[in-house]
Amino acid sequence: MDPFLTVLFILQSLAFVSGFWFSRPEVCFDHIGCFSNAAPYDNANGKLPESPDHILTEFLLYTRQNPTDEFLLNAFDVSNISHSHFDGSFWFSRPEVCFDHIGCFSNAAPYDNANGKLPESPDHILTEFLLYTRQNPTDEFLLNAFDVSNISHSHFDGSKQTVFIIHGYKDYGTSDLFRVMTRELLKKDDLNVIAVNWKKGADNINYAQSAANTRVVGATIGELLKNLHSTGHSSYSKFHLVGHSLGAHVSGYAGAIVDGEIAKITGLDPAGPLFENKDPVTRLDPSDAHYVEVIHTDGSSLLQLGFGLDKAIGHADFYPNGGENQPGCERNIRLPLFSLMTGRFAKLTASLACSHMRAFDLFTESINSQCAFIGKPCDTKEDFDAGLCTGCGLGCAEMGYNGQQDGHGKYYFSTNSVAPFCINNNVL
Repeated sequence: MDPFLTVLFILQSLAFVSGFWFSRPEVCFDHIGCFSNAAPYDNANGKLPESPDHILTEFLLYTRQNPTDEFLLNAFDVSNISHSHFDGSFWFSRPEVCFDHIGCFSNAAPYDNANGKLPESPDHILTEFLLYTRQNPTDEFLLNAFDVSNISHSHFDGSKQTVFIIHGYKDYGTSDLFRVMTRELLKKDDLNVIAVNWKKGADNINYAQSAANTRVVGATIGELLKNLHSTGHSSYSKFHLVGHSLGAHVSGYAGAIVDGEIAKITGLDPAGPLFENKDPVTRLDPSDAHYVEVIHTDGSSLLQLGFGLDKAIGHADFYPNGGENQPGCERNIRLPLFSLMTGRFAKLTASLACSHMRAFDLFTESINSQCAFIGKPCDTKEDFDAGLCTGCGLGCAEMGYNGQQDGHGKYYFSTNSVAPFCINNNVL
């Protein structure tokens, strides 16, 4: 007999006697049932799976309670799960989350704008309220949003104006930019300045989570506003919220908590991704204060990754240099939108977010500058670029801290490429 046929005959015989794989239609295992290699499960060349005892699959659980030391879960021992840090209430299984003092938050429409993310807890975000006055211009006093007795032990004076400064994504409330703005405000007026530091809530790898967290930060500020009004004896008409990027939408949420009774909100290039063209209740809008001023400096389309938004969302919307790429900022520094959504960059560096940060610089300069940023009424960037918006027409408006809060509509103006940014021929 041919040697090849002899070997084949022997293999077939062994298969018949031993139950070798190709003679078995299926294998069965405890807990998980039976598996066949009949069509359509013949895709693995007819192979049947090996046993769980051979594969020995391990499930290594990590949580914030054990971020580096894994816990070995047992798929078939339910008591094992209860001895771990596993929490079955993770966000995507919950329609809402509720917190003491500030209530409940749903991810149902229209609050599904943050990719379905629910906000993290106040205990995780740990929002800080750093009070500065002329009595303590550099040494902050830490206010407690929920402890009214804390207010009476501070230098807060309810008879004076109060300005809140609120940062955005990947930023923090003790940065040099905040310190400079605080210094300029106290130089200008004898007032209360409260820097809002929600760094832990803004520093998520996933931008969508930080976008969702704006709701909790805004609600917490709202509670502080109520307590400063009731215990600090301050009128809502004395409050001015200044928010940059995500902080602009935080300001909107805070203003909504007190039914829009605060005097003014200044949105410094409000964040565009996950807010552009969304329901007004999910972002800053004119109902959040008696006067909402918005400064757009990086409103390019999302495909070009403008960090701000182009849409007019306030009573008065100012578009310096057309509201997109600012002079002195490189135009070719752009990242795919995916990078922002997934957090695949470390920080919004000065070069990356130059146009986005320019709104902060312009507002800070406006506080004590003898030169006013005067916006001319204009319908579109195209009209502005074509030189069609040079007169005051129905009325110009001043942008920034000293503006008279009488602007309504869209306003355009030019600036210098470096500080001082204000051009001296800007006159009302």
